[in-house]
Amino acid sequence: MRRWQRSGWRFGTATLLSGSLMGCDATSPPPDPDPLKTPPQTVDGGNSAERTAAHSPPAAVEPAPKTEPQAPEIVGAVFDARSGLYVQRCGDEHPCPAQLQQAAAATCAASTLGTTTGWRLPTKDEFLRLKGLKDLKGARGYHWTSTAYAEDAAQFWIVARDESPSTTIPGTRKPFTARCVRANDS
Repeated sequence: MRRWQRSGWRFGTATLLSGSLMGCDATSPPPDPDPLKTPPQTVDGGNSAERTAAHSPPAAVEPAPKTEPQAPEIVGAVFDARSGLYVQRCGDEHPCPAQLQQAAAATCAASTLGTTTGWRLPTKDEFLRLKGLKDLKGARGYHWTSTAYAEDAAQFWIVARDESPSTTIPGTRKPFTARCVRANDS
């Protein structure tokens, strides 16, 4: 049933105005039950975009990208963001001496880099994650870890930054490099 009305065509219960069907989507008002009544006019003369905007949910606002706080710089160390650890650089001012394991652990515990204390030997897993870290000096050879061998507590894991295999050795047998690490407490 088609009827021409002053403001548009009426097809059954839907009215075509300004290129849109009124009453056929969730953003339009329902059709008027009286088919002879003139459809309501909007302030802009039938602008469907304004009607849709009035009934649409607010646009999503993208959150600002999160920036990770920068770790403060510590003289003689480099920060590894992946592990969250500072790692001693082993330069002339802050050497990484070759020592037996207990002496290496004591050296780290007594170390002060810059004005920062709280240093320790890394665990085996921590050192393995640090293998690819750039900006480290004196990285040749094996380094002590604080990880004891599960089958013999007198042996500790030693790890090299190159492709040499990790292995265990008694802590009193041979000196290796003591490279200290520290957690980021900032």
